[in-house]
Amino acid sequence: MIAAIGDIHGCFCELRELLQYIKSKNPELTVFIGDYIDRGPDVKSVIDLIIKYSETNKTVFLYGNHEDMAIDAIYGQERYKKDHWFTQGGLETVSSLTGKKCTTENVHDYIKLIPEKYINFLNSLEKYYETEKYIFIHAGIGDYSKSLENQNQDLEISKKKKFYNYIWVREDFLTKNEKYMNKCIITGHTPIEAMPYFGVHTEDFYTPFVKYDKNSEPVYINTDTGCIYGKALSCVFLEDNSFEFYSVKSTKNTDK
Repeated sequence: MIAAIGDIHGCFCELRELLQYIKSKNPELTVFIGDYIDRGPDVKSVIDLIIKYSETNKTVFLYGNHEDMAIDAIYGQERYKKDHWFTQGGLETVSSLTGKKCTTENVHDYIKLIPEKYINFLNSLEKYYETEKYIFIHAGIGDYSKSLENQNQDLEISKKKKFYNYIWVREDFLTKNEKYMNKCIITGHTPIEAMPYFGVHTEDFYTPFVKYDKNSEPVYINTDTGCIYGKALSCVFLEDNSFEFYSVKSTKNTDK
């Protein structure tokens, strides 16, 4: 059994509860889909917890677009617009990792104080993970005509947004109606409640979304149930040819 966890975005309480349930299922592998940081209240505790989890459980940590923005800002690569990361949750992340109250005025000083442990974690993340039946990747597959390892080949935008077709793609992937390499793709990145904006009808925002082909085979499973937006943090359990979901409602949830 493989467990795959959607976008966490600093939601520590929900992650802690979800991991307790995952441990009870005893999966052979746990894949984290990316976007551990930004926007949420406790990025530091999230990273500490998943690193600790990985010490006793086989894990794969994938690279998300928010980690790419962080790497860009930390190293001054200037692949994104100046201060772009800080408008996308980076202020919260730097504050959490340094224990400093960051503002747009002082964040450039405090970013230098991020402990090496967390920078090393960001640098250790994988672009994707592949098994016989599944591809685990943050955003999706942007170009079905290219191999998995060559998704960004000759892609002009990837010079700025590193790994674009792995960590940023949305509509070009979400509207696909056929399988890639005859495998089901496990993703996050796009909150399920936002999928209608990219041409995919959804109704249940609290449960991972499955896109099927004309043969009722799953094309992809989106695990991002928008915990940071008040919905849920979710996991998909994959075993043989079946799957099941488990979700923990956000502590920000206000639904009755």
